[in-house]
Amino acid sequence: VFGPAVFLGALLGAGCWTLVPMMGLDSLAFGPELTSQQGLYALVGTAAVASAMLGAPISTVLIVFEMTGDYDITVAVMFAAAVSTTVMQSGPWGSFFRWQLASRSVNITTGRDISLLMTHQVKDSTSDRYAVADVSIELLALQAQLGRERKRIAILLDGEGRFVGSVSLAALLNYWHAREELKAVHQATDAVESDDTVSAANGDDGALGANVQTHSDVPDSAQAEKSEPGETVHPLVGCMAGPEVAIGSATNIVNALNLMADRELDYVPVVDGLNTDTPVVRGVLLKSDLLTAHYDVVKKARQDEFGIT
Repeated sequence: VFGPAVFLGALLGAGCWTLVPMMGLDSLAFGPELTSQQGLYALVGTAAVASAMLGAPISTVLIVFEMTGDYDITVAVMFAAAVSTTVMQSGPWGSFFRWQLASRSVNITTGRDISLLMTHQVKDSTSDRYAVADVSIELLALQAQLGRERKRIAILLDGEGRFVGSVSLAALLNYWHAREELKAVHQATDAVESDDTVSAANGDDGALGANVQTHSDVPDSAQAEKSEPGETVHPLVGCMAGPEVAIGSATNIVNALNLMADRELDYVPVVDGLNTDTPVVRGVLLKSDLLTAHYDVVKKARQDEFGIT
């Protein structure tokens, strides 16, 4: 970047020198020694273009001063570098050099390690340690399948084989225990209602009122689930993770880590073509594997930096 910037700046400055007499500016109070020096215009043009391209106006001014040792020229160079840098900073990138880095997914404002990690995709860390099941499978059957296959993550597909969501064995067990606790609450509530009926038959209104109050303390969700007729198995809808937590294989390490941290996840499904009619499941990305990839990338960068093999 530096070499072409110097050449283009010198060429632009020399071109401006040829325009000065054509525009009649040589008659202004610049002095003949200034308006007649083509090299002065070339230096100022070099400083203007180089500072804008590199985003380093102070370094550019120091380079020109070391080359010339002239304070008068340095003042003109400082003015040109300040103007060109201000104009460039008004854009989204700040400099041409930063735009080049951004086109390669390198953002120097986030730090070296983060920029490096953003260039590595999660497809190399994807695991096939998962089971595949139909989304309509019963909870107990899915638990049994995960036990037989010795897997702790299940990818759920619909009847046409399209990705619907995922669920972990830990989520299944937690959901099962929660439903068992709700069932115990329902049974206790039924017993209270039976006592209320007996007390009402005996004319004990006080006991009836107290027991009805106990029933009202049961959570609404428990009462709603109790009212579901004929339910003999636990559905997966209460414990499965939908496609909104899935990522593509081209996702970089940083974005995957941020997703896991924000949603407190131990894994994420890796699915390509989520917004199409034919999504393809590539695997699952475990948090442990992702952290290992993070460590390997940073370690290799340090080895390359210090020449360690």
